[in-house]
Parts: sequence; structure tokens; C-alpha cells
Amino acid sequence: MTDALAVFAIHRRLSQEAAKALLCEDLSGAACSDRFGAYNWIERRGYCWAHLKRDFQAMAERFGSEWYGCRLVASARRVLAAWRMHRKGKIGRRERDERLADERRRIHRLLVAAKERAPAAKTQRECAEPLRTEERMWTFVDIDAMDPTNNLAERSVRRGVLWRKKSFGTDSEAGSRFVAHILTVVTTMNLQRRPIFAFLVQALEVAIRESEPPSLCPTTSTKTLNEAPAGRRQGRRMAWCGMRSITLTGDDGTIPVVLDLARFLHLPSDLGLLPGVVTSARR
Repeated sequence: MTDALAVFAIHRRLSQEAAKALLCEDLSGAACSDRFGAYNWIERRGYCWAHLKRDFQAMAERFGSEWYGCRLVASARRVLAAWRMHRKGKIGRRERDERLADERRRIHRLLVAAKERAPAAKTQRECAEPLRTEERMWTFVDIDAMDPTNNLAERSVRRGVLWRKKSFGTDSEAGSRFVAHILTVVTTMNLQRRPIFAFLVQALEVAIRESEPPSLCPTTSTKTLNEAPAGRRQGRRMAWCGMRSITLTGDDGTIPVVLDLARFLHLPSDLGLLPGVVTSARR
């Protein structure tokens, strides 16, 4: 997902095999996700700090773990605040890294202490898990284009989550394909502030006439990736694996996208018109 283009894909299984099929097994970029095990195969993976903060908050509200949880929540807030201040240009990279280094040491000590001495067994287990892969909590520090959260992807997938809850999902491959395609169009049009209905009407008209199809890529009148704020110009993509979301970042701003756009939309198979959007499309 970028600031101007979103691509959805649906799979009926929440498994590592499904994630590899949707994201490409040879993925070379970095991923920000929750701690779901299906993403463990991704080499450069970062944990979402919004999910971490939520887990720390649950710990703070659990009997016997309040002392550890409250301090972990406070540290998580300082981590996100330092990142936001750096992104807005209020502090330099060096100062940001110094603040994050302090919080990294503090969070490590709190997790170790909670793992060894917290009265609640659940808290001990929850602290032991991130300690085993602690480096993934700080992946965003070394990758400038990577956000510490996958909130962008979570917000974009919410429409589909509510749709599935009310309609009980799809029962066929064609239905799943339609949902993925229409969510791709609607979300992309919203990102570009283009009229959704007019685009669909145009797509149907050109499909009947077999003329030049409309493009999901931004026009000169919409906000392009190159006009995004500094630090956000590298590509990001959200993949819908079952009902989970993940934000990806490519080092060179180009990420291979698994994409099959519906024939009824009559969209081009090659969307490689913007840096960091799509370089190739295949089913």
C-alpha cells in the first residue's frame, strides 16, 4: 500500500503457506505486522507498536501485573512520540536514536523482570515471547521508510472486516475475487479523492466497447508518491491475508505485487507507472 494506491488479496487460510502465496515467498522488503506466527518466515520483520502497546495496556489492567504494565505502556508512548517528532522534523535522527536507545534498555529490563517475577503466569508468558525476538521490536529504527505501526493497513482493511462480519464472508473463488477487486478500487479511489461510481461506470463502458481502460494509478491532479512527505516516498503495501493486515516497505521503493484485477473492471495488468507502486502484476 502507498499513499495513493491500495491492493487487496483474500485467502481462505490464515497460515504461513497462505502468507507466502500472497506476499511472494522471495519477499525482499521489510514488513510491519503483529506477532502472528504466519509471518515468521519474513526475514526483515518488525512488530507493530500499536499492538505491543495494546498488550502492555492489558498487562497494566491485569491483577498482579499493574506495576510492570503501566511502565511498559509509558515507555511505548515515549517510543511513538520520539518517532513522530522525528518524522515531523522537530528532532534530528541522532536525538531520536538516543531516546529510543534509552527506551530500548528500559523496556528490556521491564520485560525480563516481568518474565521472572510477575505474579500472573499469563504476564510471564507474554513477556517471554517478545524477548525471544526482541530485535523485531526495533526494526523501524534502521529503516527510515518503515512506520513503527501498521495502522495504515489496519484502517484500510476495516471496511472489508465489517463487510465480512455482516455478510458472513464469501463461498466461492469468484466471490472472493470480486471482494478483493472492489475493495482495491474503492480504497484507491478514496486515497486519491477520485469519484468511485464514475470510475466503475467508465470501467464498464470501456469493457463493453473494448477501448482503452481507466487506470487506478494517480493522475497529475491527485497526490502522487513523489509529493509525499520526506521519509514516506518508498513503497508500502497492505496485503489482506484472511482478515489480517500487514504493511510492507521496499528498500528501493519497488515491491512485487500479487495482483489479479477483474476482467469486469477491464484494468491494465501492468500498473508500473509510479515508483514504489507496482512493478509487475500477476495472479
